[in-house]
Amino acid sequence: MSQEPASKDHILLVDDELNLLNALAEFLKEQEYDVDTATNGESAKERLAERVYEGYRLSSSCSFPECDHLCPEDRGGLGYTREHSIELGVATLVHDLGMLDIPFQIFAKGTFDLKDIALLRKHPGHTCDALKEHSAESCCWLADIVVQEHEREDGTGYPGGLSGKEIHKYAKIIGIADT
Repeated sequence: MSQEPASKDHILLVDDELNLLNALAEFLKEQEYDVDTATNGESAKERLAERVYEGYRLSSSCSFPECDHLCPEDRGGLGYTREHSIELGVATLVHDLGMLDIPFQIFAKGTFDLKDIALLRKHPGHTCDALKEHSAESCCWLADIVVQEHEREDGTGYPGGLSGKEIHKYAKIIGIADT
């Protein structure tokens, strides 16, 4: 099976995404996140690694050549090009970084009260803000996606109560996969 050759735009896209991930790592360092603080026997670093792995698994199901044989002409029925698949994969990897702004004690409790839920619902905005502040202009499209990950077709989602076509197609996919 032949693999699509990487285009100049594709290589620039991947380079931008690597720069974005490095900028996010630097942002976390600047914010002095104690990534080694243990909560319920699991460090924040382990939880973040687990989320990144989950994102990798989702993105790899539609963006790597090993899976191209499943439906090479339209990437699993979505009609996506390889570039679209990479964009979705990167958005999946970073969509919950705003959860790092949520105090660990909330998760340690096991149950959430209304105040906790209100804080949790702010994480898409935290992710969006971090992306806008710390990423190259060419990656700002990610912010629009991650802020919409909890929006729902019928308008019952958050934070904006968007519905239908107002929601980015990648945000819809991430929202379903993250449920």
